[in-house]
Amino acid sequence: MRTPAVSGQFYPRSKNDLNREIRRCFEDVPSTERAVLGGVVPHAGYIYSGKTSAYVYSTLPRADTFA
Repeated sequence: MRTPAVSGQFYPRSKNDLNREIRRCFEDVPSTERAVLGGVVPHAGYIYSGKTSAYVYSTLPRADTFA
């Protein structure tokens, strides 16, 4: 894992604010786990692509970590 390079620019700087922003992305997104091999999500600030990413992540099986 690398050191955050754009903390406070494309996502909140503080851990609490970041957690709040991620939770907001998952609001009203149903968990629809499926047997999938993987997913492709947009790579933009949460304000732009967070909801779309949440829909993709909600289809993946639950795991403690992702590589």
